[in-house]
Amino acid sequence: MVKSHLSSIQRHSTIPIHKSSSVGKLQFYIARISKTGLDEISNNHTETVDYFIKDEIFRIQELVQPNPPNWGLDRIDGRSGTDNSFMFPTSSGEDIDVYILDTGVNAQHTDLVGRVTLAPSFVAGDDDSSDSNGHGTFVAGVCCGLTYGVAKKANVISVKALTADGEGQMSNVLLALEWVVQRHTSKPGSKSVVNLSLSGNFSQTTNDAIQEAINAGINFAIAAGNDGVDACQFSPASAPNAMTVGAINANDTVATYSNFGSCVDLYAPGTHITSAWYSSDDASHKLSGTSMASPFVAGVMALYLAEGEYTPATLREAILSNSTLVQVQNRAKIQQYDSMDINDSFHLLYSGNWSDDGTQKIFSIAASGSTHPYQPIILLVILGMLVSLL
Repeated sequence: MVKSHLSSIQRHSTIPIHKSSSVGKLQFYIARISKTGLDEISNNHTETVDYFIKDEIFRIQELVQPNPPNWGLDRIDGRSGTDNSFMFPTSSGEDIDVYILDTGVNAQHTDLVGRVTLAPSFVAGDDDSSDSNGHGTFVAGVCCGLTYGVAKKANVISVKALTADGEGQMSNVLLALEWVVQRHTSKPGSKSVVNLSLSGNFSQTTNDAIQEAINAGINFAIAAGNDGVDACQFSPASAPNAMTVGAINANDTVATYSNFGSCVDLYAPGTHITSAWYSSDDASHKLSGTSMASPFVAGVMALYLAEGEYTPATLREAILSNSTLVQVQNRAKIQQYDSMDINDSFHLLYSGNWSDDGTQKIFSIAASGSTHPYQPIILLVILGMLVSLL
């Protein structure tokens, strides 16, 4: 019976029959068939053909990390509260380049090993690209660690721009950004995220350099700062088209140390976060700050980019539109917000809303943008300015 169907279908199939088979009493065949072929079978084989179905794609479902090691992972995958798990798509940031401009990264840490590329050091007088502070390894772990991180398959590119003391000249950061842009533009089709968990005084030069990198198609997650004041006073937090991130506590209150204001785009977990540490290849540590909040966003950016095509603008909009609106609870903060004409609510990072087939439900737009790298010819005017860890 199957053979007679096959001979009939073959006359109308656009490609040869792929396979005929059966599972128990269920007999079926697989073919790419034209509308004419379907009509012919519908008209002439109604007694022997029960139905037609479109071949569908099956995929493994979302992965679940039970009892994640820091509450931040548990918090960002739900609209409210925690449930002792972190759900993430199977792609998990695979093939996305995440640049950690920081104090370096311990490339042999078990949470990151095999996925870390060490860029040349941009710290003057220090050719060692390894981490002698811990901050960079911690940030990389939050963003991309296998245990502690959001995007567990992302590529980590460590770009050392800050010293073992956690500070560095703004010119070094700009040179590091130049290297990132050149590397990104030399890899056609690459998708890149930069995390900047650092801060200095307001600098139009720094903000302009970041904008040029954004124009080249690079996405930025930036720490808002830990002074409890208006983030617009600082750079790179005031860079207008980056994603600037404030910090919340485990009870969804804005951390008292977190900067705020119109330059802050959204908030993410930042208090008492556990992540990888530099002191040994399996060490962990607990820290608080907007430095810890920013890499959560960098990781979520990598998740989105692994699932679809975005420009920096459309990725920013997708993450913001998918965020959770939370009412500010700590009234002291509200008074500061009100003085700046800011609403009594804030956007909380949300990594969820994955559909059953492991893809985002957010509509994505094909990426486009300039690949012209910026020229940091203004370095001489800013030598001596310092940036510091957050």
